[in-house]
Amino acid sequence: MKNGDLSKDQYGEVSLGETVNVVNGVSISLGQPRIEELTGGPGEGAGSGIVVPVTLTNNSGTEISLSGFTTSASYGEGTPANEVPSASKRVPAKLAAGESVSVDRAFVVPAEGRGNVKVVVDLGAAYHSAVFRGAMG
Repeated sequence: MKNGDLSKDQYGEVSLGETVNVVNGVSISLGQPRIEELTGGPGEGAGSGIVVPVTLTNNSGTEISLSGFTTSASYGEGTPANEVPSASKRVPAKLAAGESVSVDRAFVVPAEGRGNVKVVVDLGAAYHSAVFRGAMG
C-alpha cells in the first residue's frame, strides 16, 4: 500500500493493482479494466473504450461523504479520455465505516492509446487524488 506526498493535491502515480491510502483508513484501488464498445446517451461520446472498476474502502471508523467523487482518464502523452456517464455506475452519496464499494467508470480510449492510460480518482476537496497508470487492454 502506498501513501502519497501530502504537499501535493495528487499522490504520485502508482501502477494498476496497487492501493492508495488517501487518508487514514480510506483507500482506492482499480480492478481489471474491460474493453467495451461504449454507447453514450444524448450529448455523450461513444466508441471503443475501457470500463475501469474503482474500489473505495472505508476503514476509517467514520462514515465518509462521496459527494465530491470524480474520475478522469488520459492516454498516450496526456490526451484526455471522454468519460461516458451513462455507461458508468452511480456513486453512493456516502460510504459507511467498514464498507467498500466498487463503481465502474467508462472512458472512450482508442485501441492504440490503451498501452499507457492514466486514471485519476478524487474523493473531493478534503482528499488528495489517487493516480494510477498502466496498460489497459
